[in-house]
Amino acid sequence: MTNTTSTDNSNEASDPQTAMDTADVREYHTQLADTLSPLCSLGGNPTLLVNDKKGWYVTRDNQAQDKEHDGEEFPKERRARNFCEDYNRVAATRVERTLYGLTSYKFPETFERWKIARFDPERGDNGEYVYADRKPAPLSEDIAAVAVWGDIDLEDDLKLQRPDLDEETYDIAEEAYEAYIQAFADLYGGRDAIYMLDSVGGAYIFGAPEATLPIVRYYADDPDARARVLSELIDRSNDYLGEAQQRINAEIRGASEVIDPDWANNINRQYKLPLSLHGDHDAVVTPVDVEDVHYREPTPVDAVDDDLHQAVHEWCEEFTAVEHEKRVKNLVETLWAEEYDEQKGWASALDEWVEAERERERREEQRRQAAAERREQRLDELADEQGIEGQPITPFLQDVYDALDGIDTAEVVRHYASDEWDSGADMSNKTEFNPSWRSSKSGRSCYVNHETNRFGDPGQSGGGYAVKAMALGERILTDASQDLTGEQWGEAVDALRDAGYEVPIWTPEKGSHRRDGSTYDQMPFWAMRKAAVALGVLPEAGFALKTNDDGDEYLGFPGMETYNTTLDEIEDIGLEHGRERASATGPPGGGYGRSDVPADLSTVEPAHTVRLSDGELVEKAHDATNGEKFERLWTGDTSEYDSRSKADLALCCQLAFWTAGDPDWIDRLFRDSSLMREEWDEQAQEDGGTDGQTYGEQTIANALGQTSNYYGTERSDQDVSSPSESASTSPAASPSSTASTPDRSGASEPAPEAGSTSDSDPPAESSDVASPDDTAVTAAPGDGADHEQTVSQAETETRNRSDSETAQNPFHQRLMNTQEQVYELEARIDEQQALIEDMQEQLKAVTQRLDNQPLTTEAEGGHRSEHDTIDRDRERDGESPQTRPAVDADSNEEEPEADSPSVLSRARDLVSGNDD
Repeated sequence: MTNTTSTDNSNEASDPQTAMDTADVREYHTQLADTLSPLCSLGGNPTLLVNDKKGWYVTRDNQAQDKEHDGEEFPKERRARNFCEDYNRVAATRVERTLYGLTSYKFPETFERWKIARFDPERGDNGEYVYADRKPAPLSEDIAAVAVWGDIDLEDDLKLQRPDLDEETYDIAEEAYEAYIQAFADLYGGRDAIYMLDSVGGAYIFGAPEATLPIVRYYADDPDARARVLSELIDRSNDYLGEAQQRINAEIRGASEVIDPDWANNINRQYKLPLSLHGDHDAVVTPVDVEDVHYREPTPVDAVDDDLHQAVHEWCEEFTAVEHEKRVKNLVETLWAEEYDEQKGWASALDEWVEAERERERREEQRRQAAAERREQRLDELADEQGIEGQPITPFLQDVYDALDGIDTAEVVRHYASDEWDSGADMSNKTEFNPSWRSSKSGRSCYVNHETNRFGDPGQSGGGYAVKAMALGERILTDASQDLTGEQWGEAVDALRDAGYEVPIWTPEKGSHRRDGSTYDQMPFWAMRKAAVALGVLPEAGFALKTNDDGDEYLGFPGMETYNTTLDEIEDIGLEHGRERASATGPPGGGYGRSDVPADLSTVEPAHTVRLSDGELVEKAHDATNGEKFERLWTGDTSEYDSRSKADLALCCQLAFWTAGDPDWIDRLFRDSSLMREEWDEQAQEDGGTDGQTYGEQTIANALGQTSNYYGTERSDQDVSSPSESASTSPAASPSSTASTPDRSGASEPAPEAGSTSDSDPPAESSDVASPDDTAVTAAPGDGADHEQTVSQAETETRNRSDSETAQNPFHQRLMNTQEQVYELEARIDEQQALIEDMQEQLKAVTQRLDNQPLTTEAEGGHRSEHDTIDRDRERDGESPQTRPAVDADSNEEEPEADSPSVLSRARDLVSGNDD
């Protein structure tokens, strides 16, 4: 197989080795007008025509009488090009090499929307048009039909070698393209609705665009719903094809070395038109028969004849013929599988999804408003003349998040995380770019969505906001699918600060909440150091290396003057530090010398939290191994619990796991759940010893007391399959167990309490991740007169003191660790025993079936779950579940299952104790 190295990572070479000049190119494309004419519209809805990836608009003199806007003159106006109306002019006067169409069709009024503009020669490399409001690029609301589409290129080092690839490479390419066609056919319900073009550098595969026309008609009176659904269809189809790629690469040897697809379809995605010229070769784009894939040398331009013109004309007619509208059912059934299974109809399934999206947005807006109101209330409570507004430090972590959310992600990407900006499709709400953190064959595989202020990397199934972009640009992260956590998050935030963005530094004051629900009794030492630098008392290098009473080295204040000055500055901006001043007779506990560190080091926040948005956190919880339990609780189903209060506690334990024990975030999320009710904010009964806590505060405190394992910790990463450890009633699970290892340098800012808008695009969550098992919850504040606590306040305090004393004794600490391991092993044994019993029932069912004996009701239940169990086992081992043969619907006999022997073998291994 051909395997040479090329340094050219672009889709089209900047200096193509071609023999045609511009005049030849224009004359050639002018002759294609009649051949390509059927492609210009679908059901009366035109598409755009683009030349050389840069010519999108028709420009004319401003026809309006008033040519000024906000004091500026706009002498021109522009609209999107209409393929049907503008082809001849563009082919004759504008094209330099290649003509492009779009994978979507637009409503006719899209091309009547003129936008006033002026040309600014100072913008960009060669000048750019500036608009009074926005570009005339089509929006998602303008889509009248769209094709599921893939740009399935050859690997970069093979593109320039066509037509000189060897037979082995062509054979692999053919086999891979055949598999991709089948993936499209599975999505659309048959190959008759699939189309393919040899793009010279690879291939394009399309699904019939008219399959989306019923969606457009159904939502004719609801343009918002229509735009949501079609945009989501594009995104979900990209994900679907990405999964197909993984499967095909695993099944076809050499496919990943020959084929490199780009699943970056969008509302204005371009593709080279049939018979148009490729950028690197004097070869043209041609149709491929999806029923008999033949992929060898591309067609040179001098081989284009009348027969090829006729074949391309027929391909264009078939592509735009409205014949496959009924395939909308197949699309929705596959891409919205969960909603379709519930509703059993494509329109009802989409209605359910649209309403869920709108409800999610309503709740998110309510959350933002509530957060803003709470912050204003906290600011008022400070009651300081100067206040903290505009100060470089803040006691509110939400202020850090708000500052980050206010940073323009596009600006960060453009200056720090892209090799080329605005390198692809022209869209008013998105800009494509060539990422700096990885090689992009097309140079436009990533984008920034200006409406959501997020970037996306479909190639790595990731994305996020400004801080994530900065992390990638600064090589703090190297993959867009990685979560931005802990110290890496702090490094990225510092990088934004270094770049000039105003992001306050979080310095929790006396009374600020810890993650375990307790509060700081004074400002922690690391926060003091951060404040000293931020307020200009000391530079970063101004601290002195010291040794505390335990012999540990740390960076401390050089003397009592700088220490006391820092306290003064903190007080001046309205924060409460809770510390005593240092004096000449010696520093008090918490001072600037040898004794100022031990008590404070234990307050360093753990650096394991993951910064997710509320929606992403809920999605991860839904996708976990015990996601069904979370879903039931989240939607208000309390049928598995004796009381509402126990269900409330169970959900809070789950949320404690996913939020890393952030009490404010738990509260905010609970309020978004269907379990939320008025009692949440009512005062709890006094006999519970809650010191005036509300029922909600008491429930969260109890949940934190029962949660010792958090998402993102080393323990949860190593043993995520033991959910019961996260919210158990083990003696080791107490609030004090959440303390982290001290950061004795005090140099790094702690990770944020995971709670605001996300900086990571949600990659698909591993099915092995589990949040706490809510069946282990045993204590909950009661409902009404039934408010009870299994552990009293005095018992809790005694247990905490005991835990603290025990932690100081290495032997007792090892004993506690051993005890906790015993609990873990017992949980594993219970799980294995349940699995053995389940497989015994399956063995019984399969044995009876193979003996052609009637099955009992119990055995039938085991039979139904047989394949699900085997598929889960295969997925756990990294294998793909086998496809089961279909059963003849007209037959009264059930065909033998192909994998019965493996069921028997697996069951017998389990029963005999041979399972690892």
